[in-house]
Amino acid sequence: MKPIKFNLIVDKFPVRNLEELKNNFNIDDIFDHFQSGTLQRWLQVRDFQNEFNQVSNLNIRSKSLSNQQIAQNLIEIFLIKSNERDILHFIINKEKNNRLLLIEQQKLKSAQIIDDYHNRYEILKAVLLNEKSNRAVIAEAVEQLSDEFFQLFKLEVKELLQNYFKNNILVLISILLNNKLREFPLKFKDIKLKLTDILIIRDEYIRDIYNDFKSFKGLDNNLSNKIRTFQGDTEQKWLKIENREVLILQSNAGTKLRDNYNSEIEFSHVYAKGIVMHGLQFQSFKENHFVKYLPLEEIDGFVSSIITFRGETGGYWKDLESSKNSCLILKIGNSCFVRSLGKVGEELNSDNINGEFILLNGIDYKSNSETEILYYIKAI
Repeated sequence: MKPIKFNLIVDKFPVRNLEELKNNFNIDDIFDHFQSGTLQRWLQVRDFQNEFNQVSNLNIRSKSLSNQQIAQNLIEIFLIKSNERDILHFIINKEKNNRLLLIEQQKLKSAQIIDDYHNRYEILKAVLLNEKSNRAVIAEAVEQLSDEFFQLFKLEVKELLQNYFKNNILVLISILLNNKLREFPLKFKDIKLKLTDILIIRDEYIRDIYNDFKSFKGLDNNLSNKIRTFQGDTEQKWLKIENREVLILQSNAGTKLRDNYNSEIEFSHVYAKGIVMHGLQFQSFKENHFVKYLPLEEIDGFVSSIITFRGETGGYWKDLESSKNSCLILKIGNSCFVRSLGKVGEELNSDNINGEFILLNGIDYKSNSETEILYYIKAI
């Protein structure tokens, strides 16, 4: 196929031959055409073989030449009269244009980086607001918030904390477990005061689960699949069937239930419904007697995050959690004490702990009571 001839635009003039190129020669335009390859194609299709060969050779060597050297070579190839002032003017303009282009590119790049940064922050906030049950996802997001978005978080911290308290308390728990971020919910008195109700909120949530169970709609599949049932005749002897905290959903007439830690109080099927027991003992005298219950540790969300311990330790320290585990202490009883695992000399009581959300490295626990309960949350 015969090459299509085209004009070369030089100094706004459509150039068709070498004479017109020389008469309208503009080093800025020629240099740009050289860099884009347009000059080489124009020389080739116009069959200016000598000049084409020289320009092609210059193109091969151009990577090792400065802009000034390339411009000087182009002038010499086309035998254009020029002086150092013309070349200097070209170089100054070319370098200036290059700098302006580089600055503009850097501005665009910086703007894109800032936009990406803010977009990732907004996505992270959405994750923290909408993820209600997966603590691992929330903990990772809070760590990212601490490491990458601390300054943005500080700008709207109180609004975010209030929003999380209202809509996703698991986020606040993860923030309290984060050494860098935990200062914020603790320094705002109204938020700190609200956090002292976390166990009340937990109890309300559990009560809502029981109300849903006995309602027409019933529990959702996620919870209904976690219901446990024990049925059988214990010959009116007490049988321990659970060591975990459980929500009693239903039992039938003739059964009795009691807590593992309080053998003096027994519950009939009428009064057992909807209460939480720390461990579960069951008594019956018929094969069709049963109890339905829901272990609290299987309820997704912050309910299952709260760990309890109850028991008398005989005046000795009992190690509950390894020092590798950061533990957020929510509440202890009046006759109980905690400390970081093995931290001799530290003895924190209810006055030091309750409402302060102390973070310990592991847990040593001491209590003279069978009924007082320790509530805490372990970092994951």
